[in-house]
Amino acid sequence: MQKKVVLIEDDADLFHLLKYNLEKEGFVFAGSQTGKGAVDLFRREKPDLILLDIMLPDSDGLDICRAIRSHSDLAGVPVIFLTACASETDRIVGLELGANDYIVKPFFVRELIARVKNQLRTLGAAPKMMRSGVLELDCDACQVRVDGAEVALTATEFRMLQFLMARPRVVFSREQLLNAIWGYNRAITDRTVDVYILRLRQKLESKSGNTSWIRSVRGFGYSFDEQDEQPESGINFGEPRVSRHLPVVIGVRVGCFRVGLHQRRADFYRCVQNHGRDQRGPASGALDILIGRSYSSPRQVRPHPPRKFRRSYN
Repeated sequence: MQKKVVLIEDDADLFHLLKYNLEKEGFVFAGSQTGKGAVDLFRREKPDLILLDIMLPDSDGLDICRAIRSHSDLAGVPVIFLTACASETDRIVGLELGANDYIVKPFFVRELIARVKNQLRTLGAAPKMMRSGVLELDCDACQVRVDGAEVALTATEFRMLQFLMARPRVVFSREQLLNAIWGYNRAITDRTVDVYILRLRQKLESKSGNTSWIRSVRGFGYSFDEQDEQPESGINFGEPRVSRHLPVVIGVRVGCFRVGLHQRRADFYRCVQNHGRDQRGPASGALDILIGRSYSSPRQVRPHPPRKFRRSYN
């Protein structure tokens, strides 16, 4: 399928030169030599890529780019600036406004065509069906299913889930998600992203009980984690843990004689540390059993007997 390129350039000679070379390379060409009505032209032609001059006689290319990124139907179209503004500040401003590439005049036509092909190759075709374990997203039908059951999502929730699923394991900040979903011209705060992420998690959890698809990266943002098919059995064959609530009393011997409770506790922690276990992790519950405590509540500590009734092991 042929890709369509739209050019906005006021220089007539350069306009016709690029038109000839782009059509020679097999692209469908459309364009205008004025910036007035450029956004309407983009909406009508639905281009795959836009070549945009910044210094236009009747408008500013930066404003046109800003309008492109704020439009829901045009926000994902790659934009390449063609301009004589060669300073570092101009380049940074153009790229920060949402341009995918920045080419300074004069330039080689073959280099421009190579950059156009590279942008279209990077863009690629979005998959019609995306899957992650029991989660399915149908782009054509705009439906989300979890284990075969349809999940009712709003249009914004669907676009956010689609954006994240298309780029798995990539962490996006709230600002990046706002620009991708709502566009650059918006009147909402970055905390809106948190609200929609929370709703997405709640709806997906209600169908599967799994909330690990969308991962929060503290201080950075959110990412989508792909998952394999879930195993049929829900049995956990992990490492067994000893409950601290079992009423079991186990005697402890170190060497050939018994030692006091403090010494037993120190020896046990030393043993746990040698085996690479967390000193205050699951082993700490088993420690209370090994040192002879048999109470049922973790906060209910048995008082020590009076000194005159304590047994001496000397």
